[in-house]
Amino acid sequence: MDDDAIPPLPPIDSDDELDDFHDIDDFDWSQPLPGEDSFDIPGPDILEEPASVRSQYQPHMSFYATYTDSVENNLSQEEIGRRSADVVTYMKRRGLNLAVFLNAIIWGNPICTSRADVQHERTTFMSSKYLKIVLENWWRPPGGAKSGQQVIQDFAVGCTQEVLTAEMNHIAPSMRPDDNPLEHDNLTSVDFEEFGTYLSGTGGAPILWMLLMSLAWGVRQAKENSLKSPFHVIMLPFDIRSIQTRGTAKYYLVDFVCVRFLV
Repeated sequence: MDDDAIPPLPPIDSDDELDDFHDIDDFDWSQPLPGEDSFDIPGPDILEEPASVRSQYQPHMSFYATYTDSVENNLSQEEIGRRSADVVTYMKRRGLNLAVFLNAIIWGNPICTSRADVQHERTTFMSSKYLKIVLENWWRPPGGAKSGQQVIQDFAVGCTQEVLTAEMNHIAPSMRPDDNPLEHDNLTSVDFEEFGTYLSGTGGAPILWMLLMSLAWGVRQAKENSLKSPFHVIMLPFDIRSIQTRGTAKYYLVDFVCVRFLV
């Protein structure tokens, strides 16, 4: 052997170590891992149902919403169905289909946009409970229909990106460090409780906070860990992974997603 060559390492004889692939194959992976008992790690059979974590908002009642209820209450479901089908029949006679009609009514045609009667009906719809119902039916059509679902998902993702970017831009000034960020006073003067309250409020980033809350605190955890709070889990990415990019606050959330299953 060359005098300068590095001698091979001696084999590991301890039964507590894995010294080759055979040991790995023979290892009892069903035994608890170090520290495993201290964590509540959900298995595949208790993962959250996506639809169960959706936030529920109180409907915004207005004159138009009340007006829609009064119209509906004066008709039976049979009458509503029959008259709606008659409208579709008349629409076809006029050379329209539902897609062209809806686009024209919902700000897609200048004549419809300017007419007072159309404006009234559009505002009535946009202020009624049926706007949310229609969106939910487009997202998850009854009966398992899939047509258009991918479009709705792509649209929802785009809206989420836009809303979260706007909120992060809003809180970006509060994420910028002082002139001497590593000074003792600057390092110890941050009140994370106060900062978290600011982030979760209407003046901070409430939609981002709600999204992180749904990831950090599922329905199962809220029931089983009622005495714990996800506050510090949500604050984790803000505490240790905040950076500035072109004046906008950006965050690395990989560690946050990992920690979500450990609380």
